[in-house]
Amino acid sequence: MVEHVGSPVEPVPTPAVDRAPRDHSGLVALARATLEANWAQAHTVPSRTLYPHQWSWDSAFIAIGWAHLRPERTWSELTSLFEAQWRDGRVPHIVFNPAVSTGTPPRR
Repeated sequence: MVEHVGSPVEPVPTPAVDRAPRDHSGLVALARATLEANWAQAHTVPSRTLYPHQWSWDSAFIAIGWAHLRPERTWSELTSLFEAQWRDGRVPHIVFNPAVSTGTPPRR
């Protein structure tokens, strides 16, 4: 067992943090543009080149983003995911898009 001798450790002073409100409009615009660019008819793909299918984990977080921007797409995102639900109730990790080639994408 280790015993501490003396006074408790003092916290290291940190620089004052600016608590003023920040303008997040650029970040919101970038998030919106990214979601719009990756919209694929009924769901959002994480990446058109690397991950061109619907991934359940991503869709859950993407739905949160759509809820702030275009709520109707939230429902489309989740409906698309649950339409692929298996008979035993499980939701797959990936919903494959049959229109996308299953080959390995070219390396850059």
